[in-house]
Amino acid sequence: GADAASLLAQTAEQPMTFETAKALTSKGDHDAAIDAWASLLEKAVTAHGETSKETAPLYYRYGDALLRKCEESDQLFGGDDDKEKDENELQQQSSLQVQSSLAPVEDEEEDLQDNNAEAKEALAEDVQVAFEVLEVSRTIYEKIEDKEGSADCWLRLGDLDKLNGRFDSAITSYESCLKLRLETDGPHARSVADVHWCLAFALECRAADKDCPNARELRDQALDNYVKCEAALKAVVSAAKEGEDMAAVKSVLDELSETIADAKARREQELARAKAPEPPKETTTIGFGTAPAAPSSSVMMLQPKKKKAKL
Repeated sequence: GADAASLLAQTAEQPMTFETAKALTSKGDHDAAIDAWASLLEKAVTAHGETSKETAPLYYRYGDALLRKCEESDQLFGGDDDKEKDENELQQQSSLQVQSSLAPVEDEEEDLQDNNAEAKEALAEDVQVAFEVLEVSRTIYEKIEDKEGSADCWLRLGDLDKLNGRFDSAITSYESCLKLRLETDGPHARSVADVHWCLAFALECRAADKDCPNARELRDQALDNYVKCEAALKAVVSAAKEGEDMAAVKSVLDELSETIADAKARREQELARAKAPEPPKETTTIGFGTAPAAPSSSVMMLQPKKKKAKL
């Protein structure tokens, strides 16, 4: 944006600093932030070596900036929404072509598809680089036994796996993060609530996969993490200082209350169905059994939410 451009202009003739790069990240100017962190990382590697403790936070920040850009893009995996947007854009371009009688619409469509393919390829490369530098950062943090740094890396690696639809890997990463944050921050910290939320989401996503062999178990684990997230956030609200804005946290608590109630109702239905005796098979006059009719009521499904709550 304009503010980020102004910030870059002000620092163009002086060395990039950690605080300047953080400001670019906060403003959401992803490309500028990525360049800033890459520059700082390059200087740190030159001065201290590739795997020195001084480089760990810069590897993390660089990977985080790349991942932020990917998370905000709708073009990474090209779902139905992208297809619909492409078609709408093509329709608008077609209308303009009719009015101006310029190049054929087919050429415009081909160019648009080429541009989208290039953008998706570039974003896929960003995801790969993000994974690599986050892994380097995590390795360094673990070597120097920095639990907070390691936890931050595990969290973003989980986010990256979730973005790629690798929910089993995301669950493992979130669990690793949770273990460390419980040790450093305790069970009622806001940072721990954030991990419980992310882990619950990943568990629900994996349970929703058609090939999941233990969906009910994963949904129970998701519910358990939602409950722990709620407990942690309630503790945060209780410990808040007078005048501290808790509106966002209270909004998440309202959503959590509804989510937990739905999940418990679904679990009760599943348990009731599991305990119910099977209806007797119908038998024809010649003694062959026929399949019983399908039950009229189905189990309520709790669908994973698409967006991560901002805690």
